[in-house]
Amino acid sequence: MSQREFTCEIFGEGDRGSQLQALIEQLSLSDRVTIMAPVPQERLAKIYPSARVTVLPSINEGFG
Repeated sequence: MSQREFTCEIFGEGDRGSQLQALIEQLSLSDRVTIMAPVPQERLAKIYPSARVTVLPSINEGFG
């Protein structure tokens, strides 16, 4: 099986941030996956169009 090259930026914060960071390090993905600080909606509106994939896991929100 061939590997695919990718980068991933995770925007926001949550109660599992430290667990996620530990998993990223455990899987040796630190060079590909970055947890970013939360940004205002206006900035996200500029980020979304440049993304190839966007995931919005809204567990506690009505709209996601």
